[in-house]
Amino acid sequence: MPIFYIVEFQLDSSIEYIPDVWLEGRTQCWWPRRKMSLMRNKRSSPASDWDLYNITIISSADNEANARKLAMRYANNQSLESAPEGAARKRQKKYNPSSSSDESEEVCHPKVPVPPLSITRPKIVSTTSSKQTLQAITPLQSVDTSTQLPSSATLISNWQSSETTILEEIRMLRKEVRSNTLELQAVKRLLEANVASSSNFNEDQDLDIEFPLATIANIASFESIMISKKKCIYAMLTKIGGKNVKDGTNRILCYMMTDNLAAKFNWKGRGDKLSFQSRPISQFLVKHIAYLFDAKADVIEDEIKKYLKYAPQRIKRNSTDIIGESDISD
Repeated sequence: MPIFYIVEFQLDSSIEYIPDVWLEGRTQCWWPRRKMSLMRNKRSSPASDWDLYNITIISSADNEANARKLAMRYANNQSLESAPEGAARKRQKKYNPSSSSDESEEVCHPKVPVPPLSITRPKIVSTTSSKQTLQAITPLQSVDTSTQLPSSATLISNWQSSETTILEEIRMLRKEVRSNTLELQAVKRLLEANVASSSNFNEDQDLDIEFPLATIANIASFESIMISKKKCIYAMLTKIGGKNVKDGTNRILCYMMTDNLAAKFNWKGRGDKLSFQSRPISQFLVKHIAYLFDAKADVIEDEIKKYLKYAPQRIKRNSTDIIGESDISD
């Protein structure tokens, strides 16, 4: 099986030999931009920064030495055939394919131009002949080459910087859209709950309970009627609302009980506090808040724990505010 191929580049009719791993089908091949001799000797696989060219396969060889000889022979024959008839044939400079030395790399394929920088592998459209390809690129030869163009490294650096900025903006937009979506879903659920309960709730209906609850006895009274009047209570709590789980939980607890009553509880009942978890009201509130904000029970329980924990601080802060208002009025 041949491991090297002698090919003619359609772009400028130059002859070269390449490893079989550089072939892309039967009409194209990859070509490195630097260290070509070393890459060819090692039969390296194409990298992402290589260029793709249209070629015609002329022959093949089972080793590099034979491939080099064949490439030299075809290149010399091509030079002789291209001379006009009747003209004196000058002595042609013998074609010298690239050796393994990096110093001879400039003569291995001098005519193949480096294409414009592209980040992804270019897909060169096959042409029917090298003549059509040369006609297509003729206008490029009239470009003023005296103008200083940015280097490849500068272009890549600018592109990477722009890409990073764009990706960061996309991530921020996704985060904002996700947050807005959650808030809209919460508002939708609140509206649906209001509509569903409006026919079953009369604002003038007396629950025989005054809010906020101030004593343990008040909690017991609420727990005795919360099942029988569940729809009315749900409608009442739904109207309290909230932007998210944390805000909704805090607003409902603030409406349901005073800070002095909340200060008597913690979730597990540790120390000298009562257990709020063991009260039926806790699961009643967790279930309703979970429905309103599409939240998990453990998330809601964490917010209740925090609300109970900081009840003493709220009492102290409110007392300070009341004292300050009294001093101002005096």
